[in-house]
Amino acid sequence: VFPNLKTSTSWYKDFSTVKVIPRSELESYSIHLPGANIVYRAGTRLVKITTDPKVYAIEPGGKLRWIKDEATAKALYGASWAKQVDDVSDAFFTSYNVGADLSGTTLPDGSLVKSGSNWYYLDGGKKRMVSDAAFAGNNFNAAYAISLADVSAYADGAALGETAVADAAQG
Repeated sequence: VFPNLKTSTSWYKDFSTVKVIPRSELESYSIHLPGANIVYRAGTRLVKITTDPKVYAIEPGGKLRWIKDEATAKALYGASWAKQVDDVSDAFFTSYNVGADLSGTTLPDGSLVKSGSNWYYLDGGKKRMVSDAAFAGNNFNAAYAISLADVSAYADGAALGETAVADAAQG
């Protein structure tokens, strides 16, 4: 279940792929199971909960990485980093898990990076080349990409598959 529109649009640009199902099928799904709520897509937005000022980057699986200070936020996401922050309701915060703090200049896993004419997906600290087919197949949105002039700090990884990270249920 997508808890709100912003979470949905972190995965999909529009509703063109929504499938209509019978009410009886919908009623068969439990939304009270762990993992039943879809989390923001990794690398798309920064989040915080309404009752805590801490800002987090999101990695795959709904892992939150606290951005410890404004200097780190600016180094990673630019001067307008605060415009990328969305509030997550306290009720849905339990759908996430908190990982290690984020510091320095290394972007979190799940980030989509544009460098020159190339696209990369960061995974395990490595950059994975994203072909045009993989970009489309994984439902990436260029609006969420981070532009980097130099990606040499990231080791090369295997090219990203055409649907490797497209499933919203994966987190």
